[in-house]
Amino acid sequence: MAFFQMMFESLAQEDDLNSEETKELFSHYLSPPQTEGVMTTYQSWVNKGKLEGKLEGEAKKARLAVLRGKWNNWSAESLADMSELPLVEVKNLLKGYDDAYKLWMENKGKTLDVFPKIAHLSEQEVSYLMAFFTQKHQAVDN
Repeated sequence: MAFFQMMFESLAQEDDLNSEETKELFSHYLSPPQTEGVMTTYQSWVNKGKLEGKLEGEAKKARLAVLRGKWNNWSAESLADMSELPLVEVKNLLKGYDDAYKLWMENKGKTLDVFPKIAHLSEQEVSYLMAFFTQKHQAVDN
């Protein structure tokens, strides 16, 4: 029990179990094979988290690519092929895009402090689209 308490305290303070100090603490409570097992498990968790984060980042980029592509009037099918997202997800994003554009037009492009919830879009995507619409309209006006 003391080991687990120490391990969680280490994570809370350092957020990294790979430090030499932490490994020394582990060796105080565990045999070398046990310490190696804990470190291997920890590294597996870290690697899994990195992979999940990378996949999440790629998914966000694909969604933004769809939203940017809509401005150019690309078809849902073309956007699905380009982004490698399911067609149903692309169509939902395009519905959200249309709702966000309607909101932007209703507010005459003014910056909003609070964005209403728009179906199929995250708050970050709504914020992105508001800035995107402003930028695109400024470019067209100039």
